[in-house]
Amino acid sequence: MSKLYVWTNSYLSDLQKGIQTAHLVNLLHKRYNDPYLSEAKATFVDWAYLTDTVVVYAGGGQADLDDLKCLFEDNRNYDRYPFAAFLEDGNSLNGAMTAVGIILPEKFSKSEDRQDYMDRKIGDLFDWKLADLLEESKLA
Repeated sequence: MSKLYVWTNSYLSDLQKGIQTAHLVNLLHKRYNDPYLSEAKATFVDWAYLTDTVVVYAGGGQADLDDLKCLFEDNRNYDRYPFAAFLEDGNSLNGAMTAVGIILPEKFSKSEDRQDYMDRKIGDLFDWKLADLLEESKLA
């Protein structure tokens, strides 16, 4: 089953990381809750109604989260995997990015499942980058 992988700003407390993850889920819901318009929207609905598993990773600081957002915005991800980045408003944290997340299919769930991507045997450059990212990430 698919999973939502979230990277949170490392300067936040554990409680704040959970709250920011909830904000991100809400943003994903607003953006992708329509299974009839795209593959990414269908993936979101499948995740939300069938599994709703969330894995939260330490995302580093603002620049690190911005790099993740740029990776997920890659045109090779157009309509493949749902993703979002949550930014606080200017009054709260001066517009800081606090969470970035992407919903990925089961083929990325376990290290052994990602190995063929990391060995460049299957997938494309985007999938390879995602597999490497998941392998290198540490839980928050």
